Amino acid sequence: MAADLLTPLDLTVIPNYRNLMPEYQNLEYYVKDGKTYAVPFDRVFYALAYRTDVFSEPPNSWAVTSNRAYAGQIALHDNAYSRIAYAALMIGDDPIQPTRWDEIRQKLLEQKPLVRKYWKDYQNGMELFNNKEAVVGQLTDGRVRMAQDLGALVG
Repeated sequence: MAADLLTPLDLTVIPNYRNLMPEYQNLEYYVKDGKTYAVPFDRVFYALAYRTDVFSEPPNSWAVTSNRAYAGQIALHDNAYSRIAYAALMIGDDPIQPTRWDEIRQKLLEQKPLVRKYWKDYQNGMELFNNKEAVVGQLTDGRVRMAQDLGALVG
């Protein structure tokens, strides 16, 4: 969008646009010069998941996913947007419009050797916790609940 390589959307041919919650319409990072270039298509809540048999108290920060004590037992979503956003949060940058790229890159490079797996498939991410291969990491809220229903000690 910034490089003028995209065509603005004609929202008159996207009738369901009006069904979006108002806070998801006309998001400033999808709009340039009053024209909309993208529309969100879903909303996913990512949870900081953890095994309740390992943690006596819930972790209170994503920084736990960079804690060397859990090396080889961390599972994160293999998604560039997620990785950049969470690294930005950890260094105090804006996760939606990050600016501190060198620090984000450094944070991700430091974290990488600690991660057991960057999962692509939501089911696979959940199975890492169910099989006790991961003790902390990222899952969708729905997969945390599914894991709990299957008897996994995941919070």
